[in-house]
This record gives sequence, structure tokens and C-alpha cells, in this order.
Amino acid sequence: MSKQKQGYIVTSALNNLVVASTAAIVFEQFSVLIISIISGIFISRDALSAITVIIPVTTFLEAITKLIGIGGTDVVTKAIGEHNQKLVDRIYSVDMISMTGAGLIFSLLLFVFHDRIATFLCSDPAIQSLASQYLQIYAWASVPYSLSWVCTTFLSSEGRAGESAKVTIANS
Repeated sequence: MSKQKQGYIVTSALNNLVVASTAAIVFEQFSVLIISIISGIFISRDALSAITVIIPVTTFLEAITKLIGIGGTDVVTKAIGEHNQKLVDRIYSVDMISMTGAGLIFSLLLFVFHDRIATFLCSDPAIQSLASQYLQIYAWASVPYSLSWVCTTFLSSEGRAGESAKVTIANS
């Protein structure tokens, strides 16, 4: 294969990845916007405030999943380049088990300490109550969210941008 043809294939794959990833992120953020609008208009402004109050908690889980997902992806892409399928499978398994464990621990902590976390993050009792309820709801989503992010990063590392975007959209 000529270098010009190979360069085109790499550029084309990269463009597909960028377009699919960008579309998935836009869709994900759009879903957050819709949830916020629905909460603010149809439920109450306090509900919107409660969602805003727990953003540090959701950001913390996001940071952990991205740390584990991106760390594993770096090693996996190197193993894919070396055609070491055994290492790829092992890293993927370790990452999925790690994220399942981290998601379960995070969920348990949210279920046990949701009231204390809400009290720590907010001083308004009305918003505390809603934030506490939202933390309990979020606790149920912690494991699937964590696993979907790891799946997304691994699919992207394998050059499967379309599937990666579908996982991100489904997770929204």
C-alpha cells in the first residue's frame, strides 16, 4: 500500500472518529440541557438547583472513569499496534472489573451517605432534600455510567467511532 493511500486511510479514520465523538458529546450535552429545562419548568427551580448542587459528585465519578478508561486505552492501543491480543483482552478485563468495583463502591457510598453529602454541599434544607433524592437516583446509574465510558474509550481505541458514539448516546 502506498504511503499516500495509507495516509488517506488514517486521515479518513481520524475524521470519522472526530465527527462521531463530537456528535455524541453534543447529543450528551443536549440531553443534560433538556433534563435541566424539564426540571426547572415542570418540577421546580429548587429541583434544578439540586441538580446543580451535586455536580461535584458527578464530576468526581466522571474523573475516576476517565482516569481508568484513558489509562487503559493508552496501554491497549500500544498492545493493538503490537498485535498482542492476549494483553488487549487482559487490560480490557482489568479495566471493566476495576470500573465495576469502583462504580459499586461509589454507589454504596452514595446510598449510605446521600443525606450527609447533600448537607455538606448545600445549606438550604429544601434543596438538600432534593439533592439527597437525586444522589440516590444517581447512585443507581453509577455502575452503568462507569462501564459505558470505559467501553466508549476502548471502542474509540479500536477505531470503531460509530459504536463508540452509540454507547455515548445510549448512556445519555
